[in-house]
Amino acid sequence: MSLKTLSLQKSSQAFEGDDDGFLIDAPKLRRLDIEDYWGCFCFAENMPEVVEANVDVIYKNTEKLLGSLTSVKRLSLCLITSEAAYPAGTIFSQLVHLELCTCAPRWWELLTRLIEDSPKLRVLVLRQKHSRRAPSPRAIWKQPVSLRKGLLSDLEIFKWELYEGSQKQKEVAIFILKHATRLKLAYISPKSTSTLLEKHEMLKELSCTSRGSTSCELLFDCQ
Repeated sequence: MSLKTLSLQKSSQAFEGDDDGFLIDAPKLRRLDIEDYWGCFCFAENMPEVVEANVDVIYKNTEKLLGSLTSVKRLSLCLITSEAAYPAGTIFSQLVHLELCTCAPRWWELLTRLIEDSPKLRVLVLRQKHSRRAPSPRAIWKQPVSLRKGLLSDLEIFKWELYEGSQKQKEVAIFILKHATRLKLAYISPKSTSTLLEKHEMLKELSCTSRGSTSCELLFDCQ
């Protein structure tokens, strides 16, 4: 009987040394859940049938892991870095639902790559699941290098939870609203610590943004 579901959780350091980690070889695996705040590595190979994955790790290099998830349809990600997240040329050809955590520094760079490499994406959810893992560096957000025809053309639902309205966040939100030509719903929920005035200012800024979809409904939680 082949393994279909795998859940790995490591919240404390059980061993010391660089050889502590996981090696996954599961050709029939359908679902992967991994949460590891202490491990040194996780290598994965031969996982051609995974359709759902939740990856919340602090590995500096996740190329082996994410590079093995090209069949995934639903993906939840929280990484500490966007560098070497997955190999260049990787295409998530089946990915339709993506949830990306915004707690990591330069998270927007990983989002840019995933937008370019996920041609069937229909649902995009951005949320801060943890406290900031490091101060956000002063770096500009770069739009996808090549605005290929059809980029974000399948996106139907866009949600942003704990939206703060920073300059980078505004640029990302405006880009998505502008280029998602079939977007049906955009739901923005600000952080609870934002004042009512700040929330209304965020709403005003995004409401005035031109949208690629004439049928897009913009919902904003001002409570």
